Amino acid sequence: MRLRAGFIMFVDVLGAVIFSVITLVSFAQIVNRYLFGRSFVFAEELATELMIWIAFLGAAKCVSIDAHTRLSVVVNKLSPRLKCAAMLLSNLLCMVFLGAAAWYGAGLVKTTWRGTTIGTGIPEGLIYLAMPVSSVIMIVFLIGNSIEAVARLDADRGDGQ
Repeated sequence: MRLRAGFIMFVDVLGAVIFSVITLVSFAQIVNRYLFGRSFVFAEELATELMIWIAFLGAAKCVSIDAHTRLSVVVNKLSPRLKCAAMLLSNLLCMVFLGAAAWYGAGLVKTTWRGTTIGTGIPEGLIYLAMPVSSVIMIVFLIGNSIEAVARLDADRGDGQ
């Protein structure tokens, strides 16, 4: 579980850094535009690129705390054992989807790495890297959530006996 905690810390810190950079760049752009009548060439593009990263990291954060939407009305009516089975099936299907997203996202990164963006001049693949990186992080979180669900079920069954 220390690996999972490390990933949570990584997502939190990286998200905070990215949000801070977006705020700083946007503020500097506003000040520069209204006080000096000029704009930074890279500001809007960088803010957009970082928003892509923060969106993917936000999705990973939601997975880490098991906060994504699901049909809880139906699942809550199930017995604890069936509820756990439904959650495990849901997590497995999500992991399959995220595995495919990571695989094809890595291919996209490889294909676009040589191209550079106009305003910032960074490799385009760096922007697309958000998808496979976040997908792998979400898979780690889903595995951790699944292990915790099974452990909770075992603990509940042990208490009831």
